[in-house]
Amino acid sequence: MLRRRLGMVMALASAGALMVPPPTDAVVRLRHATLTGTTLRISGSDATPGATVFVGSSASFVSGVANAHGNWLIIAKDFVAPDCTVVVDDGTGGVLTNLGGCILPPNVPPVADAGADQVVNDVPVLGSEPVTLSGFGSYDPDGGALSYLWTLISPHVENYGTSPAQVVELAPGGYTFRLDVTDNRGATATDTVQITVVAAPPGTYAATVDVTVSPMPVTVLSTFTVSAVITNIGNTTMADQLATIETFGSGISSLSPGDITIPLLAPGESTTVAWTARADVAGPINLVVRMMVDGNEVGIGGAFFRAV
Repeated sequence: MLRRRLGMVMALASAGALMVPPPTDAVVRLRHATLTGTTLRISGSDATPGATVFVGSSASFVSGVANAHGNWLIIAKDFVAPDCTVVVDDGTGGVLTNLGGCILPPNVPPVADAGADQVVNDVPVLGSEPVTLSGFGSYDPDGGALSYLWTLISPHVENYGTSPAQVVELAPGGYTFRLDVTDNRGATATDTVQITVVAAPPGTYAATVDVTVSPMPVTVLSTFTVSAVITNIGNTTMADQLATIETFGSGISSLSPGDITIPLLAPGESTTVAWTARADVAGPINLVVRMMVDGNEVGIGGAFFRAV
């Protein structure tokens, strides 16, 4: 009687989890949609004849088949719809619908976690330091999706984005950031994190060392060049200091000139030093270049390659 009256094919299914496509403009039409306890009853028309009709929530998924007239009926037990909505899709696009008879459980507010306080040492010549704010410890006890908002609240107020994690550039000083999280039912929670960027004291030596090898590939018994661009990122001029090179791996000969003295390198300035060498046998080669100040390493770089 029911099948003849509705002209539908009924599918009885158990619920299982599936990622549901977002709702779009769709031709499928709904006639009835209820969730009584965990029993779903949903029907409609205008689906593609013979198409599988998918019905899913954020926690459950069922399907049925439309008859030759595009009508369909799905009855499923053990179906869970945390927000009392489902998406219906016959392959031509999804339509979002509310479920009659569904009772929303009490909403438990989310938990905001802005991460542990951080102390970051400043690299003098850069003027600011990248700091990562992470709200990935935040969660919704109900399992709902969260939205995020980062706001700098001290020493001034400024919005810093809506991603769970944000990378911010901070000059030396103290900062307080607030993280606001909102669940899918509008409940909110807040947490704060303190960031301290410590300025480097006067007399700080620091350098970056970027190493390249050419030509590549390096072939056995051929001469190659090792170049290193050394940049003073400290706040003190380097005078008459050494750039050293060390090799590991396959045999290398004719490494020249050895340690190189850099006469003068002011903060923010760069210089290029170079060595020539020859690979005697095939195999892996590791080169390490160090910038030394009064016998102390203040910067290191390297290159790893294979002689063929």
